[in-house]
Amino acid sequence: RIVLPGGRVKTLRRIAEAVYNSEGEARHLIGTTQDVTEQYQVQQALAEQQTLLRKITDAAPSIIISYHLGTGQYVFVSDGLRTLLGYEPEQALAEGNDFFKTVIHPDDIAAIVQRKTEIIATPNAEPAEGIHEFRYRMRHQNGAWRWFHTYATVFDRN
Repeated sequence: RIVLPGGRVKTLRRIAEAVYNSEGEARHLIGTTQDVTEQYQVQQALAEQQTLLRKITDAAPSIIISYHLGTGQYVFVSDGLRTLLGYEPEQALAEGNDFFKTVIHPDDIAAIVQRKTEIIATPNAEPAEGIHEFRYRMRHQNGAWRWFHTYATVFDRN
């Protein structure tokens, strides 16, 4: 960071390489300096928004999950999983579908899989699919079954 006359702050990125003489002493530097102020500000704003979103989702009395249809990976699991079921969100992120197959009631899995398959199979050309609802049971870490009413939507397709 540098402060210009007048107080304006700029963020710079500098890359340089030392040039050595035959005795191995650094004689001078050759490199570049870039003004990355705008990029840095955008990154800071994004980080602040992500922190705010995390605080909101963690405060909500629900389990909020984001799943990438293309990769089949969970990309976000809120702390609601810990609050409502006693499991760590990191475990669900690491194990993905395998985790949820172990906590969803065996009698409910087939209906959920069928419904998700129908939603995913909807052609890309259709307008926004809206909100899809699911009702099913999940096992708390203490062994008790709890009913959940899930609202799901596809945010983006390609």
